[in-house]
Parts: sequence; C-alpha cells; structure tokens
Amino acid sequence: MLTADSFSPYHTCISGHNKHPNRCRGYFVLRTRYVIGIIQPHPHHKTITVKVISLNLNGIRAAARKGLYDWLPKVDADIICLQELKAQPDQIDGEPFHPPGYHTFYHAAEKKGYSGVGIYCKQKPDNVYIGLGEGFEDVDMEGRYIQADFGNLSVASLYMPSGSSKDERQEFKIDLMGRFEDKLLEMANSGRQCIVCGDWNIVHKKRDIKNWRGNQKRSGFLPEERQWMD
Repeated sequence: MLTADSFSPYHTCISGHNKHPNRCRGYFVLRTRYVIGIIQPHPHHKTITVKVISLNLNGIRAAARKGLYDWLPKVDADIICLQELKAQPDQIDGEPFHPPGYHTFYHAAEKKGYSGVGIYCKQKPDNVYIGLGEGFEDVDMEGRYIQADFGNLSVASLYMPSGSSKDERQEFKIDLMGRFEDKLLEMANSGRQCIVCGDWNIVHKKRDIKNWRGNQKRSGFLPEERQWMD
C-alpha cells in the first residue's frame, strides 16, 4: 500500500504565486505501475503507468476562480483526488465542476462550507465507495473519505480532521486514527493494490515542516500522530 508519504510533494498555488511555500496548499504527484486486469482482461493483464494527483483545494469554488480547471489539462493526471471541497452537491452540480474527460465523484459534508472530498478519473471505476461505512457514521457526515476501484487497484481520497481548533476535535482525530488504522490493515491484507492519498493533517517528518521545534506540542506534529504515520 502507498500513502501520500510514499512519494514527493510539489507545492504550488493554483494562482501561480508561491511567495510563502510553507503556507501554500500543496499537491502530490505519483507515477506508478500497476497490473489492472480491467484495462486488458484477456488473455494477459497489461502493466500500465498511472498518474495520480492529490490536491487540497481549500474550497473548490475558490480554486475554480483561481484557475483550477485551466490547470488540470496541463497536468494530465489519470486520477485526481480532491480534499476540502467546502461545497454542497447543488453548488458543484454543473460546469466547471465536472471537467471533460473525467468521471466525477464527490462526497460532501452535511455541514455547509465544510470539508468534503472527491475523485476525478479518466477511466470509469468498477465501484465507488462514498464514505467509510458502518462504524464511521460520525466521520462520513463530515465528508472525509471516498474510494474508487479499478480492477485490482483501489484509490482513496482522505481528509483527516484537524485537531487544532479545540481539544474535542483533537480527541476526535485521535479516535479516528485508531479506527482508520484497522481499515488500512484490512486494505493491506486484502490482496488488492491500494493508494490512500489526501490531506492527513499530520506532519510526518521534521523535514516536512519549516519550524519543527516550535510545533512539537501542536496538533499535526504531536509525537503520537507522527508515530502513527510510521
């Protein structure tokens, strides 16, 4: 299984301005090779290269105004995982939120202007799972997980909650980490090839943050969170 920590980040701003890289939303690019039976199911499976991008939008409508949908054709990804939509289904029902050449799937939060994830994919998935399902009802109401299956490959977009706003949210985050670990182990033992990417709201390594010494007691860089990423 690969997570977002398994490949290199390329930080950018949709607007093209990046005066403060450490404050800027980032995207991850993964080029990897998979055997996907659905591409050429008979007589032999075909090994293909899949380009996956994970992108925190900080509001999909704001990202659209800043040029998101002009930028997407330039990166030409096969699968694009989105986080932090901050939009309700009726607000992203038409153009430009269903880009040509992609199948579009969203999982919005019940709360308006909050959270939400999505997946764009060139190939139509065999299955799409909206949310984590039973045992994760409190998470699914916040629109934090969506998964698309293509043959033996599963690609998921995750938006882990932040615990920085108040203690109750940090407790919720830690609780979700424990429950989601069981989900990750289930995926790892399923025999499927899996990519779980997104915004984990956790800084894994010291090299991933500018001022690591000053953030050791803050949500997102706590020892227990970093250890969980290991």
